Amino acid sequence: MRQIINFLIIILFITCGCEKYRSPADIEKTDGFSIRIGSDFTIGPEEIDYYDFSTHLIYLKDGISIPSKYDGGVSFAVFAGTEKIYSGLIVPGFSCLLQEGAVINSQPFSYPDFIIAIEFIQVFDSAGNSNPDPRGDKRIVKVLKKYNQFHEGLSGNIESIQINGDQTVTMILKMQNTDTYNYYILDPDKMGFSLFHFFTNGLYLWNMDHTMGYVPENETIQPDIWNTWEKDWLTLIRSEETKYISLTYSYGNQIPPGSYTTAFEYPGLSFQVKKEDIKLEGGRIWLGKLDLRKEIEVD
Repeated sequence: MRQIINFLIIILFITCGCEKYRSPADIEKTDGFSIRIGSDFTIGPEEIDYYDFSTHLIYLKDGISIPSKYDGGVSFAVFAGTEKIYSGLIVPGFSCLLQEGAVINSQPFSYPDFIIAIEFIQVFDSAGNSNPDPRGDKRIVKVLKKYNQFHEGLSGNIESIQINGDQTVTMILKMQNTDTYNYYILDPDKMGFSLFHFFTNGLYLWNMDHTMGYVPENETIQPDIWNTWEKDWLTLIRSEETKYISLTYSYGNQIPPGSYTTAFEYPGLSFQVKKEDIKLEGGRIWLGKLDLRKEIEVD
């Protein structure tokens, strides 16, 4: 699944000698959104196409990318105008470092080099408190909107979870498009349940003290060619449209009564999609992922 993908991405970038460079010359911070990398390189409004806020993916304009000399161990800072909002670290994709807070993963990338993905590693203490995620700061939204670079992307919710009597669990997802773009998303009904779960790990359940977890046992199959995708896998969710998706998972044991935290990652395509292929008839391919959680009681 994702572990296989990451390993194969390493091979891909070792064998690929083509890189795009951007001179770190005099790009100054403006009244828009910008990322300062190290002490001498900045990506600002003139280099950004748009920012998908649902997945915190920054789409760059043609010919723009982060130079490979910043592949790992370099700090970055996010600005709204001249105001620094938060900082983080660029970490190599093969690194075992568990970096708390904001992270940009460098080679091997999970995304093509025209996208900057800002992830956030949340760490909980024994009392259940965690470091706050600063990526959704309203000051960032404000300056992105000023340059017409803000896009809502997609949102998702676990609407319901039904514990069945045959060691299966049925989950209903609510997917909403609140963006002005129409998006194509992976559709488990079109691509098949087993192929869909090559891109995600399924529905996890943990009891409240995390001493017992339940992982689905459904079959997973990979694409015939690991780094490809098919338009037939996708369904269009138009601007302001809502779709419901039902998924049923098998577990080796019946889920006993109690309080549970459930987690599901709704997947999108990522490194497979070239820039020229993102726009399809009637919409764009949505890249990224949504991490969805819900607290439930099992009787």
